[in-house]
Amino acid sequence: SFPTRRSSDLGETAWKTVSVQPTAVVVKGEADTLKNIDTIDLPDIDIENMTEEKTWKVLIPPIDGVVMDPDEVDATLSIKKEE
Repeated sequence: SFPTRRSSDLGETAWKTVSVQPTAVVVKGEADTLKNIDTIDLPDIDIENMTEEKTWKVLIPPIDGVVMDPDEVDATLSIKKEE
């Protein structure tokens, strides 16, 4: 899950959280290539002006000589409004 962000762009205070499923992927490739991989960074997701919950597919950026399974994840934006 990405960091939770407090936002007041909804006209009221709200907490926005982006979670990713699955939380792990299988990474296959030559040992010399894999030994240098300790994290996989996903592209930035701009949620600043989003006011509704949403789920979308995010492609995992390819790495030369590496196969990832799956090669995409579902990112879900959750919004909790303060009462």
